[in-house]
Parts: sequence; C-alpha cells; structure tokens
Amino acid sequence: MATTLRTILFILLFAFITQIQFNLDADKTATRQLKNALELAVHDAALAVNPEQLGNGRIVFDQDKAIDKLKASLEKI
Repeated sequence: MATTLRTILFILLFAFITQIQFNLDADKTATRQLKNALELAVHDAALAVNPEQLGNGRIVFDQDKAIDKLKASLEKI
C-alpha cells in the first residue's frame, strides 16, 4: 500500500512540475512575441515625421498619423 501511495504521489508531482514548465515556456514565448510586435509597431509609428518641419531641420511627429500607423501595425501582427 505504501508503494502504491508513493507511486501516485510521484506521478502527481511529475504532472505538476510538467504543467509548471509548460506554463513558463508558454509565458516566455508570448512575452517575446508581444515584445517583438511592440518594437515593430513603435518603429513604424516613429517614422511618422512631418516632412515640412524635417526640411527646416526640426523633428516634429504627426501624432495622428503615428497613432494610425501604430494601430495598423499591431493589427497586422
């Protein structure tokens, strides 16, 4: 009886550890994918510079265009 209980305990412990590892790997993958998507979207939004002001030597962002590009980039991914 003791051997059976010990075996059941070890099986449950193994299942628990396997589940934790699976959850950690899934979380790490999701975090990496989210980070990459946000980096691309922010880069796309940062390219929304007002060309007239850029010609005058000033860097001025067109905020409406940048927000639209950010949303479009995130929807694409």
